[in-house]
Amino acid sequence: MKKIILATICLPMLALAHGSPIDAVDAASHEALTLFKGETEQVKSNFRGIKAWPAGADVLVKVYVNQDNKEVSLNYTCVMNHAGGNDAIVCSKK
Repeated sequence: MKKIILATICLPMLALAHGSPIDAVDAASHEALTLFKGETEQVKSNFRGIKAWPAGADVLVKVYVNQDNKEVSLNYTCVMNHAGGNDAIVCSKK
């Protein structure tokens, strides 16, 4: 049981590497919002909020918008890219 608890706590930190899950969520939120800014003006004007959380080796981000009087989300998956000696969060829209 102790190993399961330890793995649950440590694996996301190891997978995201060199930082805390808080730092990873912060960086992923920023990167996802940068991608979101590339959406149409109509979509951006209906921005309602953002939610982000660590999920294993990834950080999942939802950007909420109001569309046709319903709240919908644009979903992003973010991962730590260690290529080239620079650690950076890279997000892609799902």
